[in-house]
Amino acid sequence: MSLHSQFVDIRYLEAEHHNPSHHTVFRLPAGIQAFPNLRLGNLGIHGAVGELSKTGISSLIKHIYLYSDRQLIDQSRYANHYESFRQLTMSNSSNKNIFRFLEKHQIGYQIDSKEQVGPDDTLKNKSVSSSTELNAQSGYLQLPMLLQILQEPTFIIDTTKFPNLTLVIEWETDKRKYLSTGCGNDYIVGKPTLIYDEITDPKIGQQASAAMKNFNWNCIEHDAIDVHHETSLPTTQTLNRKLKGFDNKLLNRLVLIKNFQNVAHANDGSTAYGKGYYRSPVQHLEQINFKINGRPVFDEPLTEEETRQAITAQAWGKLNIQPYESSISVGVDNPGAKAQFIGISNDEANVTGMASYLGCRIDNVVQDFEIEYKRTCPTDSASIKRYSEPLVLNVFGEVTKQMVFGKNGQFIVRYA
Repeated sequence: MSLHSQFVDIRYLEAEHHNPSHHTVFRLPAGIQAFPNLRLGNLGIHGAVGELSKTGISSLIKHIYLYSDRQLIDQSRYANHYESFRQLTMSNSSNKNIFRFLEKHQIGYQIDSKEQVGPDDTLKNKSVSSSTELNAQSGYLQLPMLLQILQEPTFIIDTTKFPNLTLVIEWETDKRKYLSTGCGNDYIVGKPTLIYDEITDPKIGQQASAAMKNFNWNCIEHDAIDVHHETSLPTTQTLNRKLKGFDNKLLNRLVLIKNFQNVAHANDGSTAYGKGYYRSPVQHLEQINFKINGRPVFDEPLTEEETRQAITAQAWGKLNIQPYESSISVGVDNPGAKAQFIGISNDEANVTGMASYLGCRIDNVVQDFEIEYKRTCPTDSASIKRYSEPLVLNVFGEVTKQMVFGKNGQFIVRYA
């Protein structure tokens, strides 16, 4: 007998509070047991016609939090930025055939009749006018992708143990970060619906809740440093900076994601360049190393993009990116001759060099975290000087947390 088919009902919960320009709050009903596979339905934007970022509906979510009373259980800050990387860890088949339809993103590629790689242009992520039904254009987002505690197999939503269980979503307010086209138009985030699976047999629900003992999980935490703008070109830029956001925490995997500080360098106000704000541009003659507790993670700074990509794949799995997305150039003297090469993107200028990541394993309690970063800024006559513009180096890391239950049924959340 299947538990899901016999004693589970799907519930649809409307928001307790919805401010489309700031945040939305869902409060789960008291006295229920439910599975942790929370999801958001009908997530999208209202407004004049425009196109969502290539990361889709997840680009709308800036921060997300799960509370019980005043206790923060789990969170994902800058969730839209982390999601732009996490989506790449899914297989091309999953992205192309499943998640592009659910999350409305444009990740997942195929070779066209010209032997060039690109997304299916029929899946443009259009918003619709306020006088038109939103349902056909809205998306469906599985929240365990954002809140890691919801992936734990023993975790059960029990609002007797977790009173006033509340989900808070803060929306991205800069349209240039979540739109590819139509940034000059007015948009609001439509009111989404929270969907959960309630266990309707009280005996089974209580048994599932009683089986939930102390457990650990990895939450995603964030810290960042700035790389300043260089105006006297050519020059070499070197910095050593400390990150304090992971101090006294068990840090497992991490990923370094770069982006331009100035959003206008990713979106000119009407149209995004390539993947827009959610990309990680290659830099010229870049060198990167981390020091954890005074010891270098790598024997020497990583200087080759191919090496950084291989190390990232070892930690996070192969990334679903197009050919040359992690390269500084296609490697031909005449960019117009790309048609002779099978597999080059059909949007070469906006794709090449826009997926440069460094991920690795740390598996250590951090007392001191230092980034060593170096890049060369060549002479450049372009209006946007890609290799000398100010950057943000975002570090997202898996940090181990613990859920500990007391004899009186109360719980605490702490770092391991």
